[in-house]
Amino acid sequence: MARTVFDCARVPGETCSIQISGEHDEVLQAAQDHLVSAHGMTRDGKLEQNVTTVVDDHQQTMRYGSWVH
Repeated sequence: MARTVFDCARVPGETCSIQISGEHDEVLQAAQDHLVSAHGMTRDGKLEQNVTTVVDDHQQTMRYGSWVH
Protein backbone atom coordinates (compact mmCIF):
# COMPACT_ATOMS: atom_id res chain seq x y z
CA MET A 1 0.00 0.00 0.00
CA ALA A 2 1.50 3.34 -1.03
CA ARG A 3 1.40 6.20 1.46
CA THR A 4 1.69 9.85 0.48
CA VAL A 5 3.42 12.28 2.84
CA PHE A 6 3.66 16.08 2.90
CA ASP A 7 6.35 17.47 5.21
CA CYS A 8 5.92 21.22 5.78
CA ALA A 9 9.50 21.45 7.06
CA ARG A 10 10.61 20.98 3.44
CA VAL A 11 8.80 24.12 2.27
CA PRO A 12 11.37 26.86 1.60
CA GLY A 13 11.11 29.79 3.97
CA GLU A 14 8.80 28.05 6.45
CA THR A 15 9.62 26.64 9.88
CA CYS A 16 6.90 24.13 10.64
CA SER A 17 6.81 20.61 12.03
CA ILE A 18 3.49 19.53 10.45
CA GLN A 19 3.45 16.29 8.46
CA ILE A 20 0.35 15.06 6.65
CA SER A 21 -0.03 11.49 5.41
CA GLY A 22 -2.74 9.53 3.65
CA GLU A 23 -4.14 9.06 0.16
CA HIS A 24 -2.40 11.17 -2.50
CA ASP A 25 -5.30 13.49 -3.41
CA GLU A 26 -6.31 13.99 0.22
CA VAL A 27 -2.75 14.90 1.20
CA LEU A 28 -2.45 17.43 -1.63
CA GLN A 29 -5.72 19.08 -0.54
CA ALA A 30 -4.85 19.06 3.18
CA ALA A 31 -1.36 20.42 2.52
CA GLN A 32 -2.74 23.32 0.51
CA ASP A 33 -5.36 24.00 3.19
CA HIS A 34 -2.59 24.05 5.81
CA LEU A 35 -0.34 26.36 3.81
CA VAL A 36 -3.16 28.83 3.21
CA SER A 37 -4.54 28.85 6.77
CA ALA A 38 -1.31 28.55 8.77
CA HIS A 39 1.21 30.32 6.53
CA GLY A 40 -0.96 32.83 4.66
CA MET A 41 -0.12 31.52 1.20
CA THR A 42 -2.47 32.12 -1.74
CA ARG A 43 -4.36 29.15 -3.15
CA ASP A 44 -3.56 29.08 -6.86
CA GLY A 45 -2.05 26.86 -9.53
CA LYS A 46 1.48 27.69 -8.39
CA LEU A 47 0.76 26.53 -4.82
CA GLU A 48 -0.68 23.27 -6.14
CA GLN A 49 2.38 22.77 -8.33
CA ASN A 50 4.75 23.51 -5.45
CA VAL A 51 2.95 21.16 -3.06
CA THR A 52 3.02 18.40 -5.65
CA THR A 53 6.82 18.70 -5.95
CA VAL A 54 7.42 18.13 -2.22
CA VAL A 55 5.04 15.22 -1.75
CA ASP A 56 6.67 11.84 -1.23
CA ASP A 57 5.11 8.47 -1.94
CA HIS A 58 6.30 5.91 0.59
CA GLN A 59 5.78 2.19 0.33
CA GLN A 60 4.58 0.64 3.57
CA THR A 61 6.96 -2.26 4.05
CA MET A 62 6.37 -3.25 7.65
CA ARG A 63 3.40 -3.26 9.99
CA TYR A 64 3.87 -2.01 13.55
CA GLY A 65 3.15 -5.49 14.93
CA SER A 66 6.27 -6.90 13.25
CA TRP A 67 8.79 -4.46 14.78
CA VAL A 68 11.83 -6.16 16.23
CA HIS A 69 13.64 -4.65 19.23
